[in-house]
Amino acid sequence: MNLQLQQVVAMKTLIEGQPCWMLCKVIKLPEENETKYILEDITPEKDSVAKYEATIDSILLYPQPDLFIKKGQKLLTVWYETDQQSWTSILYPCTALEDYPQSEEPESIVLKVQFDGDSKFQYINVQWVIMMPE
Repeated sequence: MNLQLQQVVAMKTLIEGQPCWMLCKVIKLPEENETKYILEDITPEKDSVAKYEATIDSILLYPQPDLFIKKGQKLLTVWYETDQQSWTSILYPCTALEDYPQSEEPESIVLKVQFDGDSKFQYINVQWVIMMPE
């Protein structure tokens, strides 16, 4: 995987011992003989800049190209914070319920998803989801 500066990626971190995937951008590539990328949260909280070190095995491309999603599939996607009227940078587990292609353009597909532990469903653009990592 060839990551370039400023490309948006999803990064695996541990929060309270649990894996957490969040949207970041690459701000520094590894130097020669190094393995760590420097990443930055794309939506840091309260004017703070959250920077992380990550190795290539804990980074996924975002959006994921050529996704084939089927009903019942486990995914990760952003969550809309209604109080703040913005999307989170943390990706939450959900299940695909239906897809609604708007045209022949793959990026126009809207998914109906249900987040784990939530009885409501939401509509999400297919480009905002990634496959649930193993």
